[in-house]
Amino acid sequence: MTKRTSIGITYTEEQLMSDFSVSDWLKNQLVTTKNRDVLDSLRDAEMLVGVLEQRCIEAGCITKQ
Repeated sequence: MTKRTSIGITYTEEQLMSDFSVSDWLKNQLVTTKNRDVLDSLRDAEMLVGVLEQRCIEAGCITKQ
C-alpha cells in the first residue's frame, strides 16, 4: 500500500524498510505497530506529529499555520 506524507512524498512500507536512509527507530516502529491495533497506532503517531510540530515552532524551524 502506498502512503502519502504531509509534504506530498509517497512511499510504500516495503520501500521504507529497505531504504538505508530511513532511521532504525522508524523501521522498528513499523514492525512494532504490526502487533498493535492500527487505529491506536495512528492516533499515537498523530499525537507525536503534533508534539514534534510544536517543538519545531518553538525552535523557529517552522511557522504556525
